[in-house]
Amino acid sequence: MSNWFKTSDDPLVVLIAAASDDPEMTAALVAVLGQPAFHRRSMLGTWDEHLRLNGAPSALIAALARLTDDDLAERALALLTSRCT
Repeated sequence: MSNWFKTSDDPLVVLIAAASDDPEMTAALVAVLGQPAFHRRSMLGTWDEHLRLNGAPSALIAALARLTDDDLAERALALLTSRCT
């Protein structure tokens, strides 16, 4: 997994690993990542604002922010959906 992302301690790697163990988190991420780029970024922005207002960990917010990158979002979606099948 870390070949696609920065390092194994990258918050995004941790998020994907956590989602792999939590079907609800996987479903939420797949739903967002499966959207066209504009809609994905909009949904991530809304999610970001909600998390910030509710005091979510900064690592979670940082990980989700990285998913605005089209390439990373595509790779994360492929990884999450390959683990679901």
